[in-house]
Amino acid sequence: MKNLLHPRWLFLINTLPVAIFLILSSFEFIVVRTELEQKDLLVWGIFAGILVIASAIIFFYATKARKIEKNRTIR
Repeated sequence: MKNLLHPRWLFLINTLPVAIFLILSSFEFIVVRTELEQKDLLVWGIFAGILVIASAIIFFYATKARKIEKNRTIR
């Protein structure tokens, strides 16, 4: 279980797929946005914002964990 918290796996399992999903969703949003109502646009924006914030938190955690891990191996 501890191996899954390794920064490399956090990037591969979580951050990278979410980034790809956001890119693909943005292409879809560009196509359908003219057909959406105002409340639907808000839902898309909230969902994208939540995904970006969650990915950013995990990305920063992984980079911080990587720095801590490097410091442990040096000592």
